[in-house]
Amino acid sequence: MNPATPSDQMITATLIGLLALLCLTGLHCWYAAALGAVFRRLGLPAWRAWVPVWNEVTLLERGGVPGWSVIYLFIPLVNLYGIVLHTTAAHRIGAELGRGTGTTVFGVIAPPVWAGVLGWSRAPDRGAGPVVQYRAVPVGQRAEVASSTAVPTAPSWTPTLDVAPATPPPMSPAPAPASPPPPRPVIVPALPAVPAPSCPDPDPDPDDADDEGTVLAVAPARDPWVLQLDDGRQFPVPPPTAVLGRRPSVGEFPTVQLADPGRTLSKTHARLDLIDGVWFITDLGSTNGVTVTEPDGAPRRLDPGTRAPVTGRILLGTLGALLLPPERTDA
Repeated sequence: MNPATPSDQMITATLIGLLALLCLTGLHCWYAAALGAVFRRLGLPAWRAWVPVWNEVTLLERGGVPGWSVIYLFIPLVNLYGIVLHTTAAHRIGAELGRGTGTTVFGVIAPPVWAGVLGWSRAPDRGAGPVVQYRAVPVGQRAEVASSTAVPTAPSWTPTLDVAPATPPPMSPAPAPASPPPPRPVIVPALPAVPAPSCPDPDPDPDDADDEGTVLAVAPARDPWVLQLDDGRQFPVPPPTAVLGRRPSVGEFPTVQLADPGRTLSKTHARLDLIDGVWFITDLGSTNGVTVTEPDGAPRRLDPGTRAPVTGRILLGTLGALLLPPERTDA
């Protein structure tokens, strides 16, 4: 048997290197796609999962660990401490998405598997029992409701959240009688005939009234809505999208931080979206879930990642709240 020549050894080494590169590329794509799904459930931009190192920084920060700690992973011996920090962040994120310690083990030995379990599978439904007892309260009612007492059942009602910001003021044409006097001094000298000014006068006035009504209808839509908790606390909700939570991460959407002494509210719990004048709420994989009130007054718990219209009282974990339209102030 002839010994291998240097050229043969070079070809073999090249093939092995290409095969290793192909495997690493496939592993990175698997991990990035799964981690992107996790970031979406947490309300974070999914593109960060595809950037090496930056995806680890985002994961550490979301798990309550300083992002600069990623440098520990590149220092010999000290990288053991970096692995501990990574495990801590993975465990906190898994707990927030309804997973236990068993899933955290995969976060250390097989990160792509860990990310796939959190991002592509649904966590077991936990804590549905305590929240089913709550009943609906109409959105227009601003009475404070104690969180420790049961809320009486409300009758069926039609949601009216989209009326306040979208409908033009019904009495906007009322200023029309006051508008004719200003144009008359301009039009009468131009037309000597007496009947001529009587026809053009009414035409510009309704147009002007319509224009003014259009501006007034659009302006309130920019005002923040109000999320009123059962204990009376109020938080502004800027349209069209806002992320709710105990300590939501700063992402591409505005955040509303809610203080929850009972800690049943996840750090990033839910997202509110104003679509065609109606608010929708989405469960971002919270631990204790989101419960909405159906139009007939029955509560319904949302599955993680699902969206439903806000037609009454909502529950974020065990934190009850009402979404109220902005107050109108007359000029």
